[in-house]
Amino acid sequence: MNPITPSTELPSLKDAQKELQRELQKLFKSVCTLIDYKAGDPDFPAAAVKVLTELPKGEVLGESLELLKNKFSPQFESFVQVNIQAYKRYETAYLRGLKERGGTFRETSNGWRIGSLMLETKPALAQVRFLYNRQTLTDWTDIRDENKLVELEQQASELLKLVELEGDELTEWVWICFKKAIIERYESIEGQRCLIQDVYLEFEARMKRDTAWRKKLGTMIKERYPMWAFLYNLDRYRTLGTKVPASRRLILQTGSQQEVSQGLGVTVGGLVTEDDYKTMCYLIMLGG
Repeated sequence: MNPITPSTELPSLKDAQKELQRELQKLFKSVCTLIDYKAGDPDFPAAAVKVLTELPKGEVLGESLELLKNKFSPQFESFVQVNIQAYKRYETAYLRGLKERGGTFRETSNGWRIGSLMLETKPALAQVRFLYNRQTLTDWTDIRDENKLVELEQQASELLKLVELEGDELTEWVWICFKKAIIERYESIEGQRCLIQDVYLEFEARMKRDTAWRKKLGTMIKERYPMWAFLYNLDRYRTLGTKVPASRRLILQTGSQQEVSQGLGVTVGGLVTEDDYKTMCYLIMLGG
């Protein structure tokens, strides 16, 4: 499928953009000069008086803006519609191919759940990005054919695969990081709960100290261990259920509306396409 090119489907976009920018500059050039003054500049009052005095009357300015609106709105609305129509073709082809490959997906308010991934879309810009539990895996990317969507999905899936901790290693890491986060705040872990975000910080510190993982992940953890990587492993930990010894089994707990509004919650539930996301705040021992 051929990409959209300004020279064919959108021949006048570049010229229309330049013309609109020129017209706006003519209208507001003098006003915009006031923005460049630093706070407290002694020359500003005189400059402001001059510019404001020379402003056209409100009805004249309003008429000029209305003319620009009537002239340019249809052109740019046309550009947006071309983008949306083209993107929808690519998206439809991508989803059809996904279904043929046996993939699972369902529509959401701002895109699609694709397996364990979230595909967030901006049809008007023909852009998408992939996320896990609302955490960004791939940046916003222009889509010019369905193959790019397949490529981005593969990139996102490979990132998740790269950070997987398996079996005993996963349960050990979650338990150790939970215990360390708790002990720093309480004398005993008995009956105590811990913010998931605090466990994440311990997880990140442990990951950076682990030579094998540091080598495997490379520049991915140069600054911060990605939250999506922790949440992906946390979701996988939740699926282990009774495979985790009861004495070390941790469960997730919601927080109050106030705690969630303060940003103390994290999103979980991304593994299964049909599951809805949930916001959880705490980890607590089973029976705690």
